[in-house]
Amino acid sequence: MVIFNMNKKFNNQANSLVNEYKFRFSMKLVFTTFLICLFQIGFCQQGKNYLKLMNDLNLIDSIQIQECYKDGKPKQRGLIKIYKHGDFYYEMNVEKHTRFFKSGSKTVSIYDDWGTNLSNNYYDSGGYLIMEQLTTKIETNVSNLDVFLDSNNHMTFNVYFNNYSYDFKLCKYYLRKEGQYSNGKKVGVWKFYLPTGRLKKEKSYN
Repeated sequence: MVIFNMNKKFNNQANSLVNEYKFRFSMKLVFTTFLICLFQIGFCQQGKNYLKLMNDLNLIDSIQIQECYKDGKPKQRGLIKIYKHGDFYYEMNVEKHTRFFKSGSKTVSIYDDWGTNLSNNYYDSGGYLIMEQLTTKIETNVSNLDVFLDSNNHMTFNVYFNNYSYDFKLCKYYLRKEGQYSNGKKVGVWKFYLPTGRLKKEKSYN
């Protein structure tokens, strides 16, 4: 986890908290492309070490955010929790977050109580699901919370990935490929499909 100073506009409640505490925000670099609405394959497995460390954080407050573009259209909605450890305060996205893009597409993300992304669903401007990602395992090999907060190098993230494509002949979206990432690298057997749903090929990764 990387900690740094940043100024950010939230709602009025958030601004008052920022002025009071002079937050140093914590933003986990959890392979942002590969992490985040729990779908059919199951729930995230949070390791014992990870849960033990996270439970040592002290919850200070929570903030519901609703950001809009200049034209009034929604930009981001979700919940933030503020934690304290030592002399620092940490801002964490928790539960469901929806990000709306000007193109009309959106991302629906689920976070655990400590800001780690559990799942992502990406939708195009027509509302069709084009990608879904589920974090199946989160664990750390450190036992000290200060070490944990300073870096992500000790973390293990396993993420299952489904990608969908549109077939113009069949006029529908179909599952094009599926497989798993471990710490951002492809692992295990990846499957690739034809628009008809038939298996096209399989490829193994170490």
